[in-house]
Amino acid sequence: MLLIGWALAQIGPATLGREGFAERFTTTLIHKTSQWEGLVEETDLPMVRQVVIAFFAGQDPVAWRDQAGLVPDSEPRAMTCALAQIAEFVDLVDGPGACERTLLASLGEPSQENRWLLAATQDRISELRRQRDETR
Repeated sequence: MLLIGWALAQIGPATLGREGFAERFTTTLIHKTSQWEGLVEETDLPMVRQVVIAFFAGQDPVAWRDQAGLVPDSEPRAMTCALAQIAEFVDLVDGPGACERTLLASLGEPSQENRWLLAATQDRISELRRQRDETR
């Protein structure tokens, strides 16, 4: 959740006049995330959508998700796939590696734990992309 919030922060909140963008972005994100067949369960997509909507509404996505109750085992995969899609969008707009550089900067001077978290997330995204590509 934290990384999704930071990645979405690069896009910015849905301010006056940007509501249409937020809705189109969210719809496209959910559509692209649903295409990770075998990795993303349809039942997790509404939660991904609500987390993104909460961000665009100016709410803390981590706090919002915490209030929503228990996290099913499959949901972290769906959130990781959504994070990969958000990062691809940010990189498309701001240049290759832009999302990663900003996430690293947000982590500050990376502690060993933060390095491990980022490396594990990058490894997981790469693994999920390979699995997605194999099922196509």
